Amino acid sequence: MVRTLILVVAALLVAGCGGAVATSICPMPVDSGCAQPRGTYLISYLEEDGGTCGLIEERVIEVGAELPTMFDPPCSGMILRSADFCSGSFEATCPAGRFGPGAYNEQYSTSTWTTDGLRREGVYREVNFTAGGEVICESTYRVTAVSTSCR
Repeated sequence: MVRTLILVVAALLVAGCGGAVATSICPMPVDSGCAQPRGTYLISYLEEDGGTCGLIEERVIEVGAELPTMFDPPCSGMILRSADFCSGSFEATCPAGRFGPGAYNEQYSTSTWTTDGLRREGVYREVNFTAGGEVICESTYRVTAVSTSCR
């Protein structure tokens, strides 16, 4: 559950996670910079060579108008975006219970959006640790988000 939450934030790090959004909603245009992403997006992850955490499945997400700046417990971390919505990043630490009691992970992501807000490309890195701080796995993924509700 926590990994899913973080992956959605990774997918949306320069957007916002809100409630369900009607699929006819498109990114909000702006006078300068990049449109604020809104609507439905297909998120794809491609693990780079040498990664050891494995496949992350494609997912469909809804993007609303809310723009979170911090992670909710049990995670901690910050979400940063440029004032023009064209780029963003985050760093987070979360429990990684699927690896056992006390396991945790550190996650990092950077990305950029197209000016129309219909596509995002970036990098997501995840390192999972035992309760004692030993590395369980680490992977870097190329992440792509493509609008499916507005073309």
